[in-house]
Amino acid sequence: MDLDIEAPRVSGVRSKLESLLGAEAFEALSANGVRVCVNQMIVRDDVGLCTGDEVAFLPPVTGG
Repeated sequence: MDLDIEAPRVSGVRSKLESLLGAEAFEALSANGVRVCVNQMIVRDDVGLCTGDEVAFLPPVTGG
């Protein structure tokens, strides 16, 4: 799903997604093991964002 969201930090994106998608979606994005990427690099929630940055949430996966 592609959304245009204005936020100064990744944590702001999570908050805006909660208001747009509801608490259940927010919980899924905040679950243990979910990683966040900005411009295809794994980062923490306190990372600042610039106009045009791509934010993606990666679910935990297993492999073997």
